Amino acid sequence: MWPQLKIHVNGSGSVFRTAERGVLHIRVSMSSKSQQEASDGVRETSARLTAKFRAHALKTEGADGRPTPHPDAGITAFTASSLSTDAQPEYEWVEGRRRDLGITYRASSGSEVVFRDLALLAEAAAELASMPHVAIVSTEWRLTAATRAEIEREARTEAIENAVQKAQDYSGVVGRTVVAVDIQDGPASAANSITNSWRPFGTANPAYSGGSSLFGNSGQMMQQQQQMPASAQQQTQMLQRQQAQAQAQAQASQPEQANDGPSVEPRTITASAMVNVKFISVDGEPVDV
Repeated sequence: MWPQLKIHVNGSGSVFRTAERGVLHIRVSMSSKSQQEASDGVRETSARLTAKFRAHALKTEGADGRPTPHPDAGITAFTASSLSTDAQPEYEWVEGRRRDLGITYRASSGSEVVFRDLALLAEAAAELASMPHVAIVSTEWRLTAATRAEIEREARTEAIENAVQKAQDYSGVVGRTVVAVDIQDGPASAANSITNSWRPFGTANPAYSGGSSLFGNSGQMMQQQQQMPASAQQQTQMLQRQQAQAQAQAQASQPEQANDGPSVEPRTITASAMVNVKFISVDGEPVDV
């Protein structure tokens, strides 16, 4: 009788979802010879933005009695950092001599706005880009926690199905039937978000009057990786290559973004998984696995 057949394979899976949340990372800044003028300018601009954002961030009472985003709210979260200032001496060289120009003060404040309504995000980004003293530092694309958990499960399932199919392909050719006897979870990666950084723009536009047209009339790769032993390094590299290829294919069909403005097209986020599975044939003399 032939000995039991042993098959040892890796399985991998990748699942894609279009981002469900968009995040604008915004910075308001102003420079002046007067520290008070710089600070007041940032406060006034930040206050105007905050009022507009909050108008689209309606809240309702959750099951636990705490405020939660309203189902119709276009913005689900808004946070702002405190005002910060710094002073920078300025000078120029005239005929080989340094000429002091005094102190320039710079005030700044940052904010993060999470949009559920991605059309509203695009509209807001377009107007923010033309406002004086305002820069969109980056855009970020996220999935909800529920969707991220869902695609992670799908990726794991796809990975084990891939391993089983490989084993069946190999065993079928030699006329044997195999069963799995050992499954080891390999390195996995679930992208929480994708961030696009951009150079500052739209910091001065004299045509902007500071009116109330923000948002018009409309009603955001960090990755998490599991800890893994050094022996999994080869599997990690394989997974990274597979994920990079899969991500590239997913993004290839999306329109390219200009480099002088924020990316407002929702990006594709990927969850990938890998398993290491041992199979043995159901016939033959038992062998150590």
